[in-house]
Order: sequence, then C-alpha cells, then structure tokens
Amino acid sequence: MAKIGVLIIGSLYWDMQDHRSRWRRERHECGHTHVRVPIRYGRRSGTRGCSFTMVFSAGLGENQPGCGTVVPCKSQNLIEEAEYLWTAERPAGSKSNGRISASDGWGRIALLINRACPERDELCDIWSNRVCQERDVYGEPMESAVGEEAAVDESGFLNTPWPKTEDGLDLEFDALLATATNPTIIGGRYASVEEIAGAWKTPEGKRFVCYFYNNRECGITTFQDNKIEKLL
Repeated sequence: MAKIGVLIIGSLYWDMQDHRSRWRRERHECGHTHVRVPIRYGRRSGTRGCSFTMVFSAGLGENQPGCGTVVPCKSQNLIEEAEYLWTAERPAGSKSNGRISASDGWGRIALLINRACPERDELCDIWSNRVCQERDVYGEPMESAVGEEAAVDESGFLNTPWPKTEDGLDLEFDALLATATNPTIIGGRYASVEEIAGAWKTPEGKRFVCYFYNNRECGITTFQDNKIEKLL
C-alpha cells in the first residue's frame, strides 16, 4: 500500500476553524516532517485583506530555500484524500462538492510522486483519470512569472523535485498531495518583499499579518521572511 501524505505550506496546518481542525484530526496520523520546498509569498488574497499568501514557485533555486511540512494520511486512498483536502480548503461550513479544484481556477489539488515508489505507474494513472474529470480547471495553465514554468502541469502534477528533509534526507513517502493556488502576477513578476510587507501594513491587511507570524512559528518559511519581518 502506498504511503500518502499532505504537503502543507500555509494556514491549513495551524488554522483552528472547526472544519480544518476536524480534517487534521480525522484524516491524519500524528506527527509531521519539515521539508525543503520552493515556496514564496505570491498570491493576493481577497479574504485576507488583499495581503499575500503562500504559493509554489517552480522558478526558485537552491539558494532560495523554503520550508513546508508533511503530515501522513491515515488512508491510502489517493482520490478520497484529495477530495477531503479540497473540502478543508473551502470556506467553513462547506461540504464536499465532489471536486479537487475551484471552478473559477483560484486553486487546485496537485500530486507529487516519489520516483522510488513501486506503485508509481498505478498512482499516475489513477491521478490522471481523476484530473480528466475537471478539465475546466486543469486544462487551463496556472499563472507564472516570465521565464518560469507553472507550478502545476495540465495533468495535475506538482512541478517540483521530490522534497528532502531539513537534514537533507529523502522524504520516506510514496506520494504527496498539496494545494496549489494561482499566484498574482503583475507585469510578468511576483510582488516584491516591499509590496508584500506593505500589504500587511494597510488598515485591512493588519488584521491578517498573523498569517505570516503563524507560518513562521510552525516552521513554514520562505527565503523572503527575514526581509519581510524587518519591514513589518
């Protein structure tokens, strides 16, 4: 049986809303592992005072380290776990809508498979067949900066290397599910650290600067963090 986990890069890990707490309690085994991943603050969120949230960024190099966290799933049912994950990403009180992506394209569930997984081909087929049911979203490329590949390809696979632990070891999972959101790209680029910090200093954004500090406290970090913190 494949060992499946969820790669988390934001509030899904620490948000105490009932539906998210229940998802963590009911769907996950105890424990977590911090891993190196290419992430940055890159999406303006209308539900967070137009401040910025985390995105995967395929153009980041090894000198721009980020850190996410992986939690193990209790189940080995890949599609079931993807649908539960998407429900946890939806607004509080929402029930499963049978999807793994947003019909307006703001986000989608992506899959990353360990090349060493003996069931790799089978998992690829299962995932590709499921993604085909939502071609309205996965058929449209995600936004990306000039010269950067999209974070998720049209088959729903996350465009990033298999993550290593903070100690540089390969992560001992077979497959990881993750939520990838569309970044806010303006003039072909991501927001600068000055723009990111500035969004948390506006009257609306100040209420949501806890997103940044909560991520930091939980070990979810980006190469931008030190500069952002100095500007806040």
